[in-house]
Amino acid sequence: MNPEPPHTPRTHVPAYIGLFCSLVLCCPVTSLVGVLVGWFSLRAIDRSEGRLGGRRLALAAVILGLAMLPFQFLLLSVYNERSDEAISDGLANCVVTVFDIDGQDRKRALEQVFVRRRGLYPSPELADEFVRSVTADLGSFRSVSIVQRSVQPDFTRSLHDIALVFMFEETMATGGAVCELIMNPTNFQLEVRLVDLEINLSDGQVLRLPAALPDFDGLETSDSQRGSADVGSADVDTADVNTADVDPAEADQQ
Repeated sequence: MNPEPPHTPRTHVPAYIGLFCSLVLCCPVTSLVGVLVGWFSLRAIDRSEGRLGGRRLALAAVILGLAMLPFQFLLLSVYNERSDEAISDGLANCVVTVFDIDGQDRKRALEQVFVRRRGLYPSPELADEFVRSVTADLGSFRSVSIVQRSVQPDFTRSLHDIALVFMFEETMATGGAVCELIMNPTNFQLEVRLVDLEINLSDGQVLRLPAALPDFDGLETSDSQRGSADVGSADVDTADVNTADVDPAEADQQ
């Protein structure tokens, strides 16, 4: 009579999942998931009476997950601090670039401050029309200050909603921007790119760049198309928006 072959327990799959989650560096939530899944796997293995294996993997998921949590929170804190600095400095530079109509290589300058949409950037003609419309109503641009910042719920991109106060020669105006934080692969520095920019005019309307135009969504077309396009017909979108009320005294402090 041949003896029965020894039973080899199968590895509990959640043990692998827990270990993988515990090793992910980008977010503390993943390590917490790794700890919970690893603990669940440990209990399932202990109750299986030898039918399930992978106890060492599950235990490693729990230990590594707990060890990674403070490290990940430290990374998150450093990232938030760097993003605050990048937005404070970078957003102001972006707005100054938008208003610098006489700057050299206008096309390249806009490409460096705007996010590319559908593979295109706002054209210099459209940006200049936006600036001329703003300055005709509010005067010469002086500076911009951040009033409030919030993060959009998007896990694929680092998008931020910014409430702004624009200072002009003799007045001020509220407005806002949506910007994206990107990592420069050459120097690993966070950089700001504008998704859109808007300013409230004195009559309560808002100018937005890029404007939501029906033909090319306010974005740059090819050189041949731009040459034949009538820039004057590229009206800037003037939809009403809600913005934060800002006390002039508070704006001066900004």
